[in-house]
Amino acid sequence: NKTHQPKLKKKRALRRAYQSMSTLTDAIGSASDVLQLSTASGTPGDPVRLLCQLGVGGKGAAPLSEGDELVPHALSMLDRLAAEDTHRIGLIYVGEDDGDEASILDNIAGSDAYLGFLRRLGSFIRLGKTSGNVFTGGLDSSGRDIDGEYCLHWADCATQVVFHVTTMMPNTDRSSGVLKKRHVGNDHVNVIWSEKGPEFDAKVVDSQFNSVHIVVSPGGQSQYRVRVQVN
Repeated sequence: NKTHQPKLKKKRALRRAYQSMSTLTDAIGSASDVLQLSTASGTPGDPVRLLCQLGVGGKGAAPLSEGDELVPHALSMLDRLAAEDTHRIGLIYVGEDDGDEASILDNIAGSDAYLGFLRRLGSFIRLGKTSGNVFTGGLDSSGRDIDGEYCLHWADCATQVVFHVTTMMPNTDRSSGVLKKRHVGNDHVNVIWSEKGPEFDAKVVDSQFNSVHIVVSPGGQSQYRVRVQVN
């Protein structure tokens, strides 16, 4: 009977939602860890409410209502949540002769010690050939190499980290390093490799979104001198 088809579709969708609960709990942890979210258009949708209805993170959860219009929206929001912790960190090279932000962001190479430091942080992956499971932290992965051919990436079973390495990004605007600053200027944490020593003042490349600068300089024998500068 055609009149029963919409109800059957809703029941099947709810059944699939219940069957997906083990995956959702593994990916998200608990409902208390999920913040209330909304789409760019302002449409309300609260994954916490949905998870509570499904019986996660609380006792006495109410069953899902077939007529609740927020259920499909909340499910679509959950699909956008990463199953892993993801982090992006800026990484800036400062040469001995660099005195201002423009000259620092103009660098496209570094010392042997700096390159050895990069290799110890992670792996170099081709941006244009990354899969949807690889977190690129906003770096262009369309194959046009807007942010460079490769990125520095580290991952384990639960976490992915991408480093916004300024020397690996092209100089399309040599006067200001706009594309490079677009990334490192929005990173809460920046690692600064300084050939000038750990006393380098990170405020030279600071922005209002940077919270912590970790200044690293070579110390010899694969050792490093480190200073943390908090804004």
